[in-house]
Amino acid sequence: MASSNPQDVQDDLCCLASGYLRHAEPERALVFLLLAMHIATPTARVMLLLGKCFIAQKSEQKARIVLERYERTFGSDKISGFLLAKCDRLAKAVGGARTA
Repeated sequence: MASSNPQDVQDDLCCLASGYLRHAEPERALVFLLLAMHIATPTARVMLLLGKCFIAQKSEQKARIVLERYERTFGSDKISGFLLAKCDRLAKAVGGARTA
């Protein structure tokens, strides 16, 4: 029987999203993560996965917004720093491609 606890449902949706991200389908992962955010208060896991999802979609600005919100809510850590550095590299790559 399925759980009706919002945190459990959110965790299940994160597992599905993580699988889709692992198999290079960020659009599908995004759907599950947006559902997870609406079911219960976003956890650190949801926000980090959402940041990874936006990076996979090459949406640097959206990823940066999510990761900065993560740092304001949960504090800065190695994972958020790593993902923000990926945002910086993505911005440079996109900026370099535009000027070329």
